[in-house]
Parts: sequence; C-alpha cells; structure tokens
Amino acid sequence: MTTNVYITDDRRLTKLMLDEVERWNMPRTDGVYTQEHIKLLAAIVSYFDHKYKMPLPPLCSVEEFETKISTLSNSEFGDWAVSLLSADQLRNSFEHRNWFNFQKLRGLLTRSGFQV
Repeated sequence: MTTNVYITDDRRLTKLMLDEVERWNMPRTDGVYTQEHIKLLAAIVSYFDHKYKMPLPPLCSVEEFETKISTLSNSEFGDWAVSLLSADQLRNSFEHRNWFNFQKLRGLLTRSGFQV
C-alpha cells in the first residue's frame, strides 16, 4: 500500500522508505502498524518494544500526523516525531530516535567548530 499522500515539494518520502519499513514486519494484530503514516513515522523515530521484541514507532493519529507534516518545517517535524516518545520509550530508543538531514548535520558540525 503506497500512496503519494505525504509527498510534498520539500519532503521526498518515497516508495522505497515505505518498503523498507514494511520489511520490519511490525505487529499487525490491531492494524495500527499497517497504517501508512505510522510506517513513515517509523522511518524517523522508533524505540525497542520488549513485548514484540522489535523496534516500533510511537503512535499518533493520522489527523495529527497530517497537520504536523503540512505545517512544520522538516526540522520541527523531526523534533515533533521524537517528542512522541514517552519517558519509558526514550529509555529504550537506542534503536532510532533522532533524525538527520544535511541541513541539520551541517548546523551541528558548524556550531561544534567544523568549517565548510
């Protein structure tokens, strides 16, 4: 299941990203993890879930996801996605809880004293 719902001018979320997350075989018992917005969220942030013994993304409604992705910058959206993790999930988020793009990485390196 792949649509172009979340592809915007500045976010090229592709079929490859959805296919990669699909290979994780996230739990399907309640259907939540088969939703496209949750798969896209998983590509940004996840934590290790001890019940399922695998990395899973935090959950949010499709309405909240659509509002955030359409109103926030890439940087703000990534920070919002990480903010969805609970305190327990943060402790178990060694799997993947940060997001990077060239702009963010360049800013961090520049502030740390690296020169372009």
